[in-house]
Parts: sequence; C-alpha cells; structure tokens
Amino acid sequence: MDGCVEVKVKAAEDVHEVVIRVPIRSTLSEVKLILSKAVERPEVMQEGIFLTEGGKVLQDVQKLGPKRTLLFTGAPLFPPPEEIPPATIEDFDPYDQEQLIESPRTLKACEAEGVDPEELFHTPPQAYIGRGLPKRIARLRYEFFEALREDTVEIVKRARNLIIGEEELPWSASVASHGGNWGGALAAQPYPRTHALFQDMSVMLAEGRVYERPKVALPNTSGNAFIASTSWPVDPDRPAHILSALTGRDADMSTGNVLDQSEDMLKQLAALERLPAGKGEQVRGLPLRTANACGLQLGENARVLRRAHRARRDVLKNQVAIAEAQCDLVDRHLEEVEFLKEHRDQKTKAAMPTWTSGVQKDNASAAAKREDYWQERRYAVHLSLVDDEASRREMMQTLTNRTLDRERQVANMRNFTKLHFARSWTERRTAWGKNHLAVMKGQASLSAAIIEKHAAGAKRVEEQQHRKQILIDYRREFKSLRKALTDLAAEREIKRHDYRRQAVADELFTLSQEAAHRVQATRGSRADIAQAPGSTCGRFPRFDWGRFGAEAVATAGPGPAGSARMRHAGGGGFARSVSDTMLSTTSVLR
Repeated sequence: MDGCVEVKVKAAEDVHEVVIRVPIRSTLSEVKLILSKAVERPEVMQEGIFLTEGGKVLQDVQKLGPKRTLLFTGAPLFPPPEEIPPATIEDFDPYDQEQLIESPRTLKACEAEGVDPEELFHTPPQAYIGRGLPKRIARLRYEFFEALREDTVEIVKRARNLIIGEEELPWSASVASHGGNWGGALAAQPYPRTHALFQDMSVMLAEGRVYERPKVALPNTSGNAFIASTSWPVDPDRPAHILSALTGRDADMSTGNVLDQSEDMLKQLAALERLPAGKGEQVRGLPLRTANACGLQLGENARVLRRAHRARRDVLKNQVAIAEAQCDLVDRHLEEVEFLKEHRDQKTKAAMPTWTSGVQKDNASAAAKREDYWQERRYAVHLSLVDDEASRREMMQTLTNRTLDRERQVANMRNFTKLHFARSWTERRTAWGKNHLAVMKGQASLSAAIIEKHAAGAKRVEEQQHRKQILIDYRREFKSLRKALTDLAAEREIKRHDYRRQAVADELFTLSQEAAHRVQATRGSRADIAQAPGSTCGRFPRFDWGRFGAEAVATAGPGPAGSARMRHAGGGGFARSVSDTMLSTTSVLR
C-alpha cells in the first residue's frame, strides 16, 4: 500500500512486540485502531497508551511523524486465547471432580431425563468404605453405582442426540422460538449395565454355595503310658514366716528390694503362663489378678506414694521458705526501726540546748540508759523468737521426714506381704501345673486329635454360619440396591413427566396467546402485534407428547409458571385458552 510505513509497537512491561503497517500521515489514534485489529483486542482503543522512551504519555491526536518504534502499555500485544468450548456429555472427563458440564444441550438433556449433572461423574471406591462396612458390600455398592452412572451417561447421550436431531429438522426454528426441544417422546429408560450386574449378582445368592467346602480327614491316635517325677524344688529365698521376716533386725525394707521381688514375681507368673495349668478356665483370672496386684498396681501405688511424699516435701519446703522470708522481713523491719531511732536521737541531740542544771543532765543520762536497756531486751527477745522459729522448722522437717519414712515402711511391709502370699500361691500352682503336665503327657496326642476334630467341626459350623450371615447381608444389600434403582427410576420418571407436562403447558400457552392476538386483530385492534415483524417461518404445533399427551390436554393444567402467565394474558382462563388453541391448531392444519 502506497504511503504506508511499518511501525514496531513494543510492550513496556514484557518482550512482546507487533509490526503493523499504517499510513505515514496517520495519528496515534488511527495507529491504535489498526493495532487493535491486528492483535484482535478491542480494549486497546480505551485502555492502551503510547509512551516515549522517557515514560511520558503520548496523546492520541499527535501525528506519527518520523517515529517507527512505539512503546505501548495498558493492554496485551498478543491475540486473546481461544475460548474453550463448554464440556459436553461426549467429551467430559468423568474422573475430574473439578470439571463442570456447561453445554446447553447436555443440561437440557439432563433436565429432560430427570438426571442431576453431578450423577454423571465417577465416584472413587474409597467413598463407599465406612467403619464396620464389609469390603465386599462396599465393592458391591461401587460396582452398582458405577454401572448406574454408565447407564445414565448413555441415557443423557441418547436424549442429547434426540435434541440435536430435532434441531436439524426443517421446522426446528419454529420449535426453538416457542419453547425449545422436548427431548423426544417419553419412553422407559434402559439400564442394561445395571441389570447385567444384577444378573451376575444373582448367581452369588444361591444358598447351596454355603456348604461347598471340602472336609479334612483327621488321624485317629491313642494315648500312651507315662512315667514322670512329681517333686519340684521350692524357692529357697522365700521366708517361711512373713511376720518374723518383716520384723527382724536384718530385714531389708527398702523400695528397691520391693521392686526386685515384684520383678521376680512377674517372671514366675510368666513361667506359669507358659504351662498348660496356668491357662485353664477356672484359674485364668488368678494369674492376671496376681500380676496386676504385684506388678502394675504395686508400681502404681509406689508412684502415687512417691508423688504424695514429693508434694508433702514441696509443701514443707514452701512453709520453711515462707517462715524464713517472714523472719527476714522482721529483721529488716527492726533494722529500719533502729536506724530511725538513731537518726531521731542524733537530730534531737543536735537540736537540744545546753543543760541549765546538773539535775537535767543526770535525768537525761538515766533516761538514755533505760532506753538502751529496753532496746537490748527487745533485740534479745527477737533473737530468742528467731531461734525458736528455727528450732520449730527443724522439728517440723524432722517430724515430716519420720512420718514419710514410716508411711513408706508401712507400704513396703504391705507390699512384701502381698508378694509373699502371691509367691506361695504361684509356687503351688506351678508345682501342680508341672505335675499335671507330666500326668497328661501320655494322653496329649489323643486329646489333641479330639480337640482338633471338635475344633474343625466347630470351625466348619461357624464358617457356615458366617457364610450364611454374609449371604443374608449380600441378599439384603442386593434388595436395597434393587429398590434404590427402582426408586431412582421412579423419581426420574416423575421428573420426566413434569418436564414434558411443563413443556406441553408452555406450548398450549403460546398457542393460546397467538390465537388471542389474532382474534383481537380481526376485531379492529392493532394488527401489527398479531404477527411478529420479520417472521418468515411457519408455526407448527407440537404433538410428540408421549404417553401422557391426552391427559395433559384434558385434565392437567400448565403448572405454576404457565398458570401465572395465562392469567396475565387476558384470554379468559384455561378453558378459553384450550378452545382458542384448538381453533389455532385447526386453522394451521388446514
């Protein structure tokens, strides 16, 4: 193009730049217009600003002149990205929980089929796992809802294809201008995958599968003769008489000795637990209670006692500290009093005039001596009180320590007594258990075989009962899922009826309005409102109402929204609107 030059427009904020051709005598406003068309951004005209190299703003009325490079700010210098089309039922990702289905046809198909768009997305198996819920039930629910979701997707796809097919008909423009598409005639919704899943599940509901389990043959063995010794050694460290052991001169009553004996006692109980005699039904609780009394409870009592003694020592320490602090306060108070007295005496002597007679001087000296004497006595009394307080604190500490030692000794004596009797019982029970083990050793194989046989039978019966319970739960879940499918299908069927009933009501309302306008136009009213200006397509009534079309025309009203619009149309009620609709339909068909 003649008289045009190339101008490079560079962005001031980034590295983008654009080269455009503009007339040589154009203004910056014209350059901005050409730039907005080049980058396909209309906002360049309102928000764009040209700058100089120094950052000053260039006015739009200025000429381009010799400038061939311009700085630009306020809008991007690249074309806007292409808009992503809304997701449809054909290309949406069911595993993306953040995605939204915004396609009008898909949403229309969902509404026509009574489907919530959220039902089209996949739910992971972890969402069906709950506390106390068996994994097989959770898996069954997941497979059911996944099959139902896939069937729902196919239903929505089929409805969407019907809507697309209606839009491609020759009279689709008339349909779209008067209420839109209805999604085809009403028919039963198919659920092939869900019913196939139910068919596969029904195979697992046969009760004969509960007893399908092989039986294990058990060996038939008999007992053998036995010869064994029944004398067992006794612990020599255990005293024969507990009172003499506790009250003796060389008795060790320390807490460490108690803990050592408690540990030995627990080891003996552990050895008893390893014997068959220590696991019988009648004596099962005795070792446990003994271990609790001589182990856990004993240690807990020791910790509680130490905690209580520590608290009492802390209280004693705080009491001693408070008493010492009070003594210090009294000492400081007396020092302040003494200091003030000396200061007062000095001031008094300094301000006192000379004695006029010897009697005054003698009396003053005698009074000063009496005052010094009483001050010395007060100080001596104070020292005596301080010493008494120190003696009281020491005595209180001594008494507290003796009390705590006595309580600890009493607790240790009680613990030693518990350990003594527990050890006696444990040794007797251990000796009996070893004897019993030796006596029953010859019959071990036969008893083991019988017990194994009984256990296998009991386990088999228990397993059968467990399988029956699983079967019952499986059947119950099967029925609940089948009922859930029935309820969901019924709910969707109601929504589909309501949707098409509303569509019929809207169609009848539109036809009644057109008939009312034509009647008014023929009576001499404004004729320009009888037909929309510029309308080139004919008006076709819709009769693809499905199973309920007749009852919708005969009995059902147009619904809340349609009724309100009919009342405002001024047609004289629903009966008159229906009659006008029939007249309009007859005239169109002619």
